[in-house]
Amino acid sequence: MMTASESTTQRLLPGTKVVGILDGEAWSMREVCTFRQSGNGAHSYVVETAEGPEVWYASELFVPSVDQI
Repeated sequence: MMTASESTTQRLLPGTKVVGILDGEAWSMREVCTFRQSGNGAHSYVVETAEGPEVWYASELFVPSVDQI
């Protein structure tokens, strides 16, 4: 079963602002890194951070509402 967080992070567009649930840092999604085996959505993304690009699993991200950015 998919969680609410996973359902909102299945297909993000480049430039989407995302927040890491582990550190609370807000960054920008760059591109899909890997897709799920089923083909339904992304498994991981390349996220642009202050240290450079990092790969984050979709389950480690959430998309904040406009007033939270």
